Amino acid sequence: WDHQGLALPLMARNDFDRLMGLLLALSCGLLGVCAQLQPGPEGRVRVVYVIDGDTVIVSAEEAREERIRILGINAPEIAHPEHPDARPAQCWGEEATRAARELLPEGASITLQRDPKTADRDRYKRPLRYVELPDGRDFGHVMVQEGNAFEASYGEAYTRWRTYAAAQDEAKAACRGRWASCGRRADGHCAL
Repeated sequence: WDHQGLALPLMARNDFDRLMGLLLALSCGLLGVCAQLQPGPEGRVRVVYVIDGDTVIVSAEEAREERIRILGINAPEIAHPEHPDARPAQCWGEEATRAARELLPEGASITLQRDPKTADRDRYKRPLRYVELPDGRDFGHVMVQEGNAFEASYGEAYTRWRTYAAAQDEAKAACRGRWASCGRRADGHCAL
């Protein structure tokens, strides 16, 4: 309805789509927000820095650096005092980060793989990727198998969840990594 109470014609769907496309193009050009809409990197990249046991900064040739969230795992957190909602480190956080840095040294060439069963990015806009180490091993699997990370599906099935879950069961049974140190039972055995 207009200001005189007359009915205005409804906007046709294709006109609406054109308008939204124009607004998106303008916002991309004027505000630079389209970088969030681009897919994350895949293939060969270089390790710039390991933030913690499940997050790494990488750089592809001719591309900017990007923070990658390792798909299928969740490592104990380290303290991030610079973060607005800073929390203390979790048990095994420092050890998990150290293990990740040993597996992913700065400058190493690794391969990122997307999983077609999952979203491209997590809720923090980080690309979700599997990481293949220079020797061909799956970084996430190694971290879980050594007790440095948990299998983490977050309710969404991903291609490798069964192998990661089996690796976690193996790490628990063998009391590896965090399973040997965090939450020990009163009888001294590792927490399962």
